Amino acid sequence: MLHRLSKWNGKMQSLADRSVMIKHVLNTIPVHQMSSFKTYSDGGLNFRDVQCFNHDLLAEPSWRLRIVEDTVFPSSMQAKYFKNVSPLHCSKKNDSTWSWRSIGNEFDFIKRHNFWYLGDGKNILIWKDKWVVGLDGVPVSSSTVTNSQAVTHVSELIDSSNNCWKSDLINSLFDNNIAHLILNRRILVRSKDKLVWT
Repeated sequence: MLHRLSKWNGKMQSLADRSVMIKHVLNTIPVHQMSSFKTYSDGGLNFRDVQCFNHDLLAEPSWRLRIVEDTVFPSSMQAKYFKNVSPLHCSKKNDSTWSWRSIGNEFDFIKRHNFWYLGDGKNILIWKDKWVVGLDGVPVSSSTVTNSQAVTHVSELIDSSNNCWKSDLINSLFDNNIAHLILNRRILVRSKDKLVWT
């Protein structure tokens, strides 16, 4: 960084010009060097909140793991850490690398801010994913249901041959309010489910 700064001649630039130039160049320097910058209250230049910046950098690969599944990074992570489950629902392992633990820490953040657009329902877990329009969280089973875990994916609630919900099954699994929200949701069995950011 000192090598780059030594070549600059900022005498003819305003303070705003210098600030923009410094921010632009520093954004291209490896991120770990950003830890040397402090906020105004700590006597620094307040270029960015490093903790928030770190949060953003870790949330991006966490999100990509769930969205882009056919590239090298998700494939290699899936082979080691989440073979038969979504990365958002994988359990933490003791032998995880530091980088995987850092990325994994952002899954809770992503869970709070995502939602499934319903297609064929094959990728959506009924009891773990947010997919019911009108609910703030994941749906819960009716208090009278004893074996709700026997049905796991939303596709099991859909009669794909008639392109409609299995209303008897839904009414037996959920309270009236949740069942009503589900039965009013449109089904697109020819489309794939899509995870979106909310």
